[in-house]
Amino acid sequence: MSADSGDDWNVRSIKEHLESLLNEADRRYKERYEASQTALLAALLAAKEAVNTALLAAKEAVTSALIAAKEAVIKAELANEKRFDAVGAQIAALTEQLRTLMPRTEAEALNRVFSDKMDRLNTQVDALAKQVSDMSSERRGAQQFGSDIGPYLLAAASIALAIFLHYSK
Repeated sequence: MSADSGDDWNVRSIKEHLESLLNEADRRYKERYEASQTALLAALLAAKEAVNTALLAAKEAVTSALIAAKEAVIKAELANEKRFDAVGAQIAALTEQLRTLMPRTEAEALNRVFSDKMDRLNTQVDALAKQVSDMSSERRGAQQFGSDIGPYLLAAASIALAIFLHYSK
């Protein structure tokens, strides 16, 4: 009943009117609540989907980073192997060189021995040259000087060369 009809309001009609107003308000509140629940559910589903998408993207990024890191480690290991192979080859070459080279002290000792032999040979050649010189001064002016001295000089040079070759071995 409405207030416009002119009917008198009684307790019962006021009660019914108030109940209808309260029921209408309850219905509107219920619709609002259901709409907000639907909106909240949609928002939560959207957020869940966004989180899942973000997690999937992060997982793919981590997987890509791990693959790249693994490839980098493999490359570094190969580079190290090549470097170690090169160092090993250099060490082998130096070891071979050390095996074939003569130590400094041994070379100096041989040098001293050869120097001493050369000094003795020079002394012997000087003595032979002095003898030849003495012989030539005695025979100065003699006709056979040229024919006699040649064989002696050749013999002295041959002896000196033989001695040098013998001691230089």
